[in-house]
Amino acid sequence: MTLIPGLFKICGQAGYNVDTGRLKKIDVVFGLIDQTFTSMAWYLFTSDGDKKSKRELANHDPMPAEQFGEQIAGGRRIPHTFKPEIHLDGLAIHPKGTSAYLTLDVTGDPQRGRTVECRISQLKTKAKEVVTFPFGMRQAGISVPLRMGPRSIHGLVKFVATAPYDENKFPKGPQGPTARHLGIPV
Repeated sequence: MTLIPGLFKICGQAGYNVDTGRLKKIDVVFGLIDQTFTSMAWYLFTSDGDKKSKRELANHDPMPAEQFGEQIAGGRRIPHTFKPEIHLDGLAIHPKGTSAYLTLDVTGDPQRGRTVECRISQLKTKAKEVVTFPFGMRQAGISVPLRMGPRSIHGLVKFVATAPYDENKFPKGPQGPTARHLGIPV
C-alpha cells in the first residue's frame, strides 16, 4: 500500500443538542483516522450557543443532551489530504479550541434513513493551513438544530485524544478518561 502524505479519513461519530442552562449548544464528535486504519484522533466541535427564550429560561432544570446524529460500524470515512502535512493531533492549532464553522444539513429518504451532512470550514491547523472538510453520520432521534434547514454555526474545534482505531468500536465513541473529558454523553 502506497501512503499519500497528509491523507486522513474523517468520520462523524455523534451529534448532540446540549442544554447548558442559559444557552443551547450543538456538540459534534468526529474522528481523524490514519491511512493504515490503526490510529485515530478524537475531536469535538462545540458551538458558541444560542440564547434561550424567556419561556425556556423559566424552566430551571437543564434538559439532558439530545442525540441527533450517530455512526454505525463501517460508516462513511471521507478522505482528505492536508497540505502541508499534519499529525493526528494537528487538526486544530489551539489546544483550548480553534475557531471554526460547522454547517449541518439533512439529506436522504426518511423511510430508509437520513444522513446528517457536516462540513467544518475556516479551521486553522497546526501547520497554519485554513481547511474545509466534510463528514457525515446517520440521523438519530429528533434533530432540533436541523429542522431549520442547512445552517452555519460558529464554535470551536478541540483536540480530545489519540486512540487505536477499531472500526467496530468507533460507533461507541471515545471511552474511559477521554469520554469524561468531552463532558457529553458519549
